[in-house]
Amino acid sequence: MQGTEIDPRQFRDILGHSPTSVAAVTAINDAGNPIGMVVGTFTSVSLNPPLIGFLPDRGSSTFPLIRDAHSFCINILSAAQESVCRQMSARQGDRFKGIAWHPSPSGAPVIDGAVAWIDCVPETIFEAGDHFIFIGRVTDMAVTNPTFPLVFFQGGYGAFASKSMVIGAREGLAEQIRLADSAREEMEELANAVGAVCRLIAVEGDRQIVVASAGGEDRAPTSLVGVSMPMVPPLFGQLFNAWESPEAVDSWLKSSPVPVDGERRDGLLAQLESIRREGWMVGWADNHTSEAAAALDAMAMHGQTPRLEREIVEISAKIDGVDNLNPLVDDTAAANVKFMFAPIFDSAQHAQAGIMLVNLPEQPTLEYINAAKERLLASASSITRRSGGVSPASYPSVLGADATSTLQPTERL
Repeated sequence: MQGTEIDPRQFRDILGHSPTSVAAVTAINDAGNPIGMVVGTFTSVSLNPPLIGFLPDRGSSTFPLIRDAHSFCINILSAAQESVCRQMSARQGDRFKGIAWHPSPSGAPVIDGAVAWIDCVPETIFEAGDHFIFIGRVTDMAVTNPTFPLVFFQGGYGAFASKSMVIGAREGLAEQIRLADSAREEMEELANAVGAVCRLIAVEGDRQIVVASAGGEDRAPTSLVGVSMPMVPPLFGQLFNAWESPEAVDSWLKSSPVPVDGERRDGLLAQLESIRREGWMVGWADNHTSEAAAALDAMAMHGQTPRLEREIVEISAKIDGVDNLNPLVDDTAAANVKFMFAPIFDSAQHAQAGIMLVNLPEQPTLEYINAAKERLLASASSITRRSGGVSPASYPSVLGADATSTLQPTERL
């Protein structure tokens, strides 16, 4: 069959619908100066041995220098480094002017702020039309900035973002944003009363998302507003499933990254019953809570990358016990309370959202926890009523919106 002649411009335009990575390939020339070029063809080639490859243009004046260097480094540029990319692509001028870098173990430049670097030595080269296929053997590598990479798509630069991270791609979120807007005043008053940070966390299908934050956020390392988390047991989803049907609870349990059966299942069901009976839940300071908090802070700082979301799921899978969210607090346990969480119900009596108190004082007293609990439950009930929601008949009776329990100033942050 005779082939159809392909128009080069059409070829470029159509293949441009497939996004490509953007990497800066760097090395040190014979004079000891840094050299670099940008490629959009970087790819992994082999795991054993570890090989990578890229396809430089045969007409490139920089590639021969990199080919002849004793080592080179692949710099995976971040979404914030478009200016670095453009400078490293310039035909004239010093491509490293004003760009901070440090040497890799082999001596090749690692560009500061890059997502990751991969140190290599030349392995082999092939001719392929108007390009070369250049293969390098990996000698060292590291992730230094776990954020979104720079990608090239349809003639322009951009960033990868999963659907769960793009608010515009989330159906039905406008209702939760309106809820956050109506709850703003109540959240501010609650946060000021207890000297903590108050976050509104809303249900979004099988996920939960932080849609608002109030009070004391300047003391927090990061703001989690916009961060979305999968409701995987036993780490997430207890509050929102405590008042759900047995069928819904069973579906939630099956979403766990590890099997939920036997004692583990009985323990989680008992935990939901305890939350339903008490009307709130607490989280304790432990290794898993700290790991999850660090991963969420990383999401807020670097973006909600798939790698960080997998880390959250993996942390949840490591939790063996199910007593870390027991809402029963005594005098000894009070000092280890990490967060407090109460539900906000919709008109169908589903927990559509919840308000969470975080950044509590270090080692809070039982008196503080009890007073903060009254404030928290009163605020959650008030927001439920104001938003047209209805608490289930089984929901515990709590103080009204005019709760007057007080906290001593020394108890606050």
